[in-house]
Amino acid sequence: MTISPGDMEQLFKQWREGRGTGEQYEKNCIDDLKDSIPTFLRQHGELSSQSLFEIDDESKIQELYDRCNQTIDPLHGFSNRTGHHRPRAALGNYLKFLHDFFHKNGGSVQYSKSPIIGISSKSQLTASLNRILFGPPGTGKTYSTVEESLSVLEKTTTPTGSFAEQKVRFDQFRTEGRVGFVTFHQSFSYEDFVEGLRAVVENGMINYEVEFGIFKQISRIAANDPSNPYVLIIDEINRGNISRIFGELITLIEPTKRAGNSETVEVILPYSREKFTVPNNLYLIGTMNTADRSLALMDTALRRRFDFVEFMPQPEKLPTDMEGVNLCQLLMTMNQRIEALYDREHTIGHAFFMNVKTIQDLALVFQRNILPLLEEYFFEDWDKISQVLGKTGIYTEKQFNNLGFPPIGKRFQRNDHLLNDKSTYRRIYEAP
Repeated sequence: MTISPGDMEQLFKQWREGRGTGEQYEKNCIDDLKDSIPTFLRQHGELSSQSLFEIDDESKIQELYDRCNQTIDPLHGFSNRTGHHRPRAALGNYLKFLHDFFHKNGGSVQYSKSPIIGISSKSQLTASLNRILFGPPGTGKTYSTVEESLSVLEKTTTPTGSFAEQKVRFDQFRTEGRVGFVTFHQSFSYEDFVEGLRAVVENGMINYEVEFGIFKQISRIAANDPSNPYVLIIDEINRGNISRIFGELITLIEPTKRAGNSETVEVILPYSREKFTVPNNLYLIGTMNTADRSLALMDTALRRRFDFVEFMPQPEKLPTDMEGVNLCQLLMTMNQRIEALYDREHTIGHAFFMNVKTIQDLALVFQRNILPLLEEYFFEDWDKISQVLGKTGIYTEKQFNNLGFPPIGKRFQRNDHLLNDKSTYRRIYEAP
């Protein structure tokens, strides 16, 4: 999709008209974006564009918006001089429009005229501030947080280099403090995430000091460095008690409620009694294993505030001939059966098989990962497990002798020696 600055202006007008703020308000927004702000900036040698609708670099718009809130800056004086912070309100409205517009079009937008920086796929804003990568186990969610983080930190759609090269850059960002990482679990709390009290013994006396959690730490750093994006990765986000961990901050992470926006929300933290807002340049990337909890059962407040990116098994990434075994067909067949017997959220990810090079490798993957996973999914329902595996004989009924009483129900045993035979795996996907 190719679009001109004139088209962007018309789309912005339509977007504003749908919000019922009045004709004069719409006119003020357009005037400031087309004339007042560009004129002021050109006078200071900071802009060559005739209109802000010509700027396709969202980070430039964000920079202007952020500067309207700073006291030592010519743009701040301009904001006061025109009254009611009109330029800042216009920029805030335009940023929200860009987010809605690019998100709706999936980032597939190009400008037909651009005096500053051309875009090939999408602006930085399409990388949503809050997102969760969700899917069954082994689909590469945590693995993908490296690339997702770099796309934000390096302001690019597709980070360059191999995963090893990307990981080096990612680790450097972590060293610099621009990436934080935390894993939620059932015991994780607000005090761990935001702030809490820590007992300190001094001169035989116990005192309590406020200790910052990882979220508050990285928020403060990001707020003091508004020109750079920051990322906090929350692994296994669905395993924590969201209302207990986030508390009142569940509202503050919304894009419109963040610092400097039109609907900014500021709270007083319970322990430090400090005023707190979430900065606009802090991105939250969560991962969620749907085998642990269905998306339908997710905390409603979290679902409303995060964009969800689905990661499903990709058997096509696996070889069709690995020492005579079609790994692609193997995984595809098992997942079709799991989906029919259980659901798609409990399928098996391709990542388990990515490093399989020999039958011995495959046997270890089945022994240590696949079979325990199936046993967990279909707890003691051996018939269903056998249906997933086909006529392999991996599980057979266990016979008891001299019990002195008839056994209650069936008991099964695993025949691990069959896992070293390539024909065992072929029997999973080949027609009987």
